[in-house]
Amino acid sequence: MDLPSIVALVVVAACIPLGWYLARRWRMPDYRGKFILILLAAVGGLAICVVRWDAIRLGIDLQGGVILVYEVVGGVPGSPAAEDQPGPTAAELSRDQMDKLIAAIGRRVNPGGQKEVIIRQFGPRQVEIIVPEKRRRSSDLQAVTSAEQAAAESAQADVERLKRILSSAGTLEFRILANPQVHQSIIAEAQKLVTETQLKGPGGAVLAFWVPVTAKARKDFENDPEVVKRVRKVRNEERLEVLVIKDEWDVTGAYLVRAVRGTDEKGGYAVHFSFNAAGGNLFGRLTGNHVPDERRNLKYRLGIVLDGYLESAPVIQQAIFENGQITGRFTAQEVDELVEVLNAGALPATLSKEPISQRVIGPTLGRDTIRKGMNSLVLSVVTVFLFMLLYYRFAGLVADLALVMNSVLLVAIMILIQAPFTLPGLAGFALTVGMAVDANVLIYERMREEMARGAALRMVIRNGFERASSAIVDSNLTTLITGAVLYAIGTDQVRGFAVTLFLGVLLNLFTAVYCARVVFDVAERRKWFSRINMLQAIGQTNFDFLRLRWPALGVSVAIIVIGLAASVWRGRGLFDIDFTGGVSLEVVFTQPQDIADVRAKLADLPDVVVSDVRLEGEPVGYRFVINTSNPPELSADQYLRQVKDHLRKLYGDLLSRNEMTISELPAQAQRIQKPAGSDAVAMAGGRSEWALLSAMLLAQADSTTQAAPKPGPEKPESKPGAKAPAESQPVKAEPVKPAAKDSSAKGPPAEPPKESAGAVPPAYRVRLSFIHPIRHDDLLEVFRDQVEAMGMARDSVQIGLTHETFEEGSAAPSKIWDASVHLADADAKALVAGVQKYFRENPYFPQSDTIGGAVAQNTRYRAVMALLTSTLFILLYLWIRFQRVSYGLGAVVSLVHDVLIALAFVSVSYWLAQVPLLGQALAIEPFKINLVMVSAFLTIAGYSINDTIVVFDRIREVRGKAPHVTREMINLSVNQTLSRTLLTSLTTMLVTVVLYILGGPTIHGFAYAMILGIIAGTYSSIYIAAPVLLWFKPQGAQQ
Repeated sequence: MDLPSIVALVVVAACIPLGWYLARRWRMPDYRGKFILILLAAVGGLAICVVRWDAIRLGIDLQGGVILVYEVVGGVPGSPAAEDQPGPTAAELSRDQMDKLIAAIGRRVNPGGQKEVIIRQFGPRQVEIIVPEKRRRSSDLQAVTSAEQAAAESAQADVERLKRILSSAGTLEFRILANPQVHQSIIAEAQKLVTETQLKGPGGAVLAFWVPVTAKARKDFENDPEVVKRVRKVRNEERLEVLVIKDEWDVTGAYLVRAVRGTDEKGGYAVHFSFNAAGGNLFGRLTGNHVPDERRNLKYRLGIVLDGYLESAPVIQQAIFENGQITGRFTAQEVDELVEVLNAGALPATLSKEPISQRVIGPTLGRDTIRKGMNSLVLSVVTVFLFMLLYYRFAGLVADLALVMNSVLLVAIMILIQAPFTLPGLAGFALTVGMAVDANVLIYERMREEMARGAALRMVIRNGFERASSAIVDSNLTTLITGAVLYAIGTDQVRGFAVTLFLGVLLNLFTAVYCARVVFDVAERRKWFSRINMLQAIGQTNFDFLRLRWPALGVSVAIIVIGLAASVWRGRGLFDIDFTGGVSLEVVFTQPQDIADVRAKLADLPDVVVSDVRLEGEPVGYRFVINTSNPPELSADQYLRQVKDHLRKLYGDLLSRNEMTISELPAQAQRIQKPAGSDAVAMAGGRSEWALLSAMLLAQADSTTQAAPKPGPEKPESKPGAKAPAESQPVKAEPVKPAAKDSSAKGPPAEPPKESAGAVPPAYRVRLSFIHPIRHDDLLEVFRDQVEAMGMARDSVQIGLTHETFEEGSAAPSKIWDASVHLADADAKALVAGVQKYFRENPYFPQSDTIGGAVAQNTRYRAVMALLTSTLFILLYLWIRFQRVSYGLGAVVSLVHDVLIALAFVSVSYWLAQVPLLGQALAIEPFKINLVMVSAFLTIAGYSINDTIVVFDRIREVRGKAPHVTREMINLSVNQTLSRTLLTSLTTMLVTVVLYILGGPTIHGFAYAMILGIIAGTYSSIYIAAPVLLWFKPQGAQQ
């Protein structure tokens, strides 16, 4: 039995007898179950925090993580020769397709939305995935303890598991294996195929295809005489393939609705799955048409094809409809990973089997920023604790104990669901502390009213909790509705917020209402106090609030209109890199640098984020990644060059260089060089037909070469749509494929010389060796720059770059490149020497490219739709709860008003920051909308509902059985709830102001929006939400 199980048994064994003892000791037998439940929750939560403290996950901003960059290499693989199908080109990967791919990856690596995972586009064909580490890793230069070593190994295992999940395309197919008794003609024709995998009929329709078998299942099929199989050599590997029939039903994983871990008939691990109605119907027809025929002793086998490989082929015994199982030689871990992949669905494009880049990233925030943030969090929580204790005395102590229990349980649950703690998340946690006491304030202010009426202590407690419960339940239920809707249809980022929001509300109801009530009952029964003493800052008021409703409405409309105009004027500049994307550069220094100094020197770059990264085994401080959003007036490529120049000026010789050496090309590589007229080629990789074809193409290209063009004369302009001369055509990289069907087609025939076209000289070939790996496109760009520096057009010289494992379009870097330059030897040598000089004199940037935003375009739409849907559900709930649609409309109008007010002040902060004294005195900056700011807007929406419902609940109570709400009723209700409205706002404001002043730059914008949202929420519950009830009252009732 493991340690967590032992601790759980100890907690249960200790809490149940203790609950019985306390109930008997205090003579409260009817509270026995309550005592046991509270003890189990408190002790259990504390035990989880203590025992599994090492399992706490910190976010990327606090601890760092791992950066994985994957390349898109093809479409979704299917069974028929998927490996031979080329992937989409960079031009074919549209923004929508990339967004769909990123969303699918998110469902796979972060299905619950509670993990902090960054997934964004990196360049035209790559996807960058940043995941937080499981544990804090010691520096490579320091000694590590056994616990740290185990944690590092666990973190590495997590990364390897993630890589396996990402490398799987997630496709699932069910196919009937070819049967010698039924499919004789198809089998005979399929066995004639040598390299092809598909057998096609006269009309081109696929009749059957060969499917490779997984390595684990190979023995099962090799010795099975009933299986039609063949052995084919693919890429120096002997592959066992089984023939399957292409059926009319085409049952795939697209119909799956659920997959879970289970066992098969032999007790082995298996995946149990369920289809939807359409899939169940097709699966039933597929299996029903292939049930055993006892008269012919005929049995069919159902092939289970995962990612284009045959896993198993059980015999079909009967028709199967909605439910089935996937069997094979699986381990428990493989089944769990397969379940995750199948539930997430297939990827719309195939990623490379291994990441083309893997780096360890340090905390994205500096130590001073983290220290400031943590200090402000602690101070804000302590401020709320002290306020409650001083203002409410004993009742405040009970509220503080409830807050402690709330915090312990929330941390325990986040440990269990493996949700990482980020600095903004911890700020939200502190804000939850401020909002959690709202329920206590409502209860205590009700108790104050009961004491003013002269009620006995027991009645004060009972009525205080019971009469405040309707407002507490209504406000928390609307928040739960918001959380449920946001989780159901929101984006990953929004779903993470929804999980925290949902848990916080449930725990608040349990601790602030249930547990606090039990403590008060025990204290009253045990005579621990005879009167509830508390301060009173706001007495009975009698203001005519509605008298100012029209001026207040005018002010709100003016602020919102100005804010929306400011938003339009700022345009793309209102959003930071989370939404707009930008450019990313990786720099390497010759001497270790302090990340705080690097951040300070680059602070003038917009939305700059500096992270220290390192390769495995590399010391910290030499390598950094710089992400910054490019200004709207510059293209990404222009801004990328500008940032590189900026870094050269700042650091000069401190930046590492990528020295290049030139050597003769080996004879074997000379044979496989790409012919003139192309840019790059995938090398043979051991395939003899590749070498033969390349040699033939090279011979033909060399036989048709002519004299080299002289640089200098101007080229004639080509008309739109006309084909450019051969020497001036843009260099286009296209792979050379083996001539499987027409071996005579060895390349385009030589064209006769044109008047405007110069002759194409033989290729000058050399091998280039670098200290650091460099990407194909980056090296080609340097060559083109040097061509331009020599006075020729950038694309006028045909340049080929390749190496032994290079594949067309790949972004994987290499230290060795074989170059072919089609210029006269003297010019070619000068060009290569220029490239060598460039690398000797210019800094080395291992990776530099554009990056997409952390929030894709379609996910923004989904986030907005989630928020709108949640407001609709709130409207419906309040309509039903208060039996008036006006209550729901008032709450929704107030909610929208508060969010728009906060958005308006964020938009105009650009100008407020420039106002002399004002911007500096109030610490206002030109704030931008990022993911943290979005969390603030969502929090404001939830807070607005709570404040509004408190007022609405009192209006309903005051109205009683009256048919309509009057102005006097609203004024009376607002005056009666004024103290609790202001106090609940005050407790939240205490936290937010501390975070704003001391929290540092990461929390600063979040706190700014929250302060404005709290003010707007308090103001709107009085001047916006309440008057809506009058505006929507029938005309006759108003008269």
